[in-house]
Amino acid sequence: MCLLQFQQDHDWLLAMLDAARCSHVDDMPKYLSDLDSIRASSIVDVLTVQEYNAMLSADVLGRLRLKNLVVVREDAVDRAFDKNTLSLLGSLEASVNIHDLSLDVSGPNRVKRGSPLDFLHTLDQDHPKALSGLDFPLCHDPFPVQKFSSDFWAWTEVQGKGFCKSRNPYPVPEMRWGLASTSGTYHYFHLDANGYGTFVVVDCGCKLWFLASPRGGEEAGFDSIDMYAVDFEASEPNLNLWNLELVVLKPGTKLCV
Repeated sequence: MCLLQFQQDHDWLLAMLDAARCSHVDDMPKYLSDLDSIRASSIVDVLTVQEYNAMLSADVLGRLRLKNLVVVREDAVDRAFDKNTLSLLGSLEASVNIHDLSLDVSGPNRVKRGSPLDFLHTLDQDHPKALSGLDFPLCHDPFPVQKFSSDFWAWTEVQGKGFCKSRNPYPVPEMRWGLASTSGTYHYFHLDANGYGTFVVVDCGCKLWFLASPRGGEEAGFDSIDMYAVDFEASEPNLNLWNLELVVLKPGTKLCV
């Protein structure tokens, strides 16, 4: 159950869902079509983990130039939202920033200091808060080197050279971090630049992810300030500027952008 806190939150989500449906063909997302020509027009490629593992790194990097990849595995386990799962993010008593979306955006500061235990405590209340933690640096990398990890190879190549000490470890906390949220949290448009290797793995629950592609093609890209200078509104679908596609991320899915 999605516990959005305010009417404007519900209105925003419904508008975003309607906007994503505008790109459907025969009432389905283009990336799920049986027709190759329709799937090719999507900015999303869906691969099984077996298909992904069989690809060369160069092939993955080449596909990420134009597509966002969703890698699916069937044997994933949906973890419970409990202390054991939250402890994957670090100490349960660590002091962290928590965004409280139960507070009106026009009211006091939504960002509070708390601990991961606050996510569990609010679930015991009659009216749980919508809490979101966006910055849990991971000291130990839970993922092997990815096929698109050009950052890792770049780090390896410069170790021991000018201004790069050979004993400096790869900066895992800056490159790998976790998120935790209760139901009803969201954020508006932001940039995860295509080809930079951002990837998202869901351990518990699900996450709706809206992906935008410029209506004018690559020449009207997101790197142009003109895209946001006139008609852009962060809390609106902005279908005048781009097309939207939606993916639902659950345990067993990895989104690579």
